[in-house]
Amino acid sequence: MKREMALGTLVRRPTNPLDVASLMECQNWRYQVMQEIAIFITDIQNAHLGEHKIRALNDEINRLAREKSLWEDRIRQLGGPDYKKVVYRQVDSQGQEIPGSEGYLYYGAAKDLPGVREFLQRPAPAKPVKNNEVLKAQVNENYYKTEEDEELLRMEAEMENKMWEANPKKRRKLEYEDNTLDYVRMA
Repeated sequence: MKREMALGTLVRRPTNPLDVASLMECQNWRYQVMQEIAIFITDIQNAHLGEHKIRALNDEINRLAREKSLWEDRIRQLGGPDYKKVVYRQVDSQGQEIPGSEGYLYYGAAKDLPGVREFLQRPAPAKPVKNNEVLKAQVNENYYKTEEDEELLRMEAEMENKMWEANPKKRRKLEYEDNTLDYVRMA
């Protein structure tokens, strides 16, 4: 009650950012989400909270991070700045990027939970490297096929003749330098 009196009327944050049509209002809601994330990140630094509390805080931070992303998308739709240009990466204590840190992230004491440390310390999957030798080895004589398929040429000629006969106004003759004639379709 005291909080309501101090802040005035409280307004709940819309669950769907598409319901908000004002750029300034979207930026305010994004700022509020960022403040909540900062508070939870501060809270999750305490390793003495207990495993369940730390997991709950980490889940809430990830939920808020997804919500922040939705607000940033809506801000961009309304013509505001693109906050997603800056890419944040999760790093370990040595400053190395943590593999698999694109989706669900672990913050503070959540990195020390059972199972999480092993998950974060697993080696990154090796990306297949395709260099020029590997690519050239995959190319065979069919790639450079220079002989023309007689059946295919015959079918193409039949289709062209049907097309020209159906609408003779859409073609004209072209003379090449070697005095050969060709018909070209006029659009």
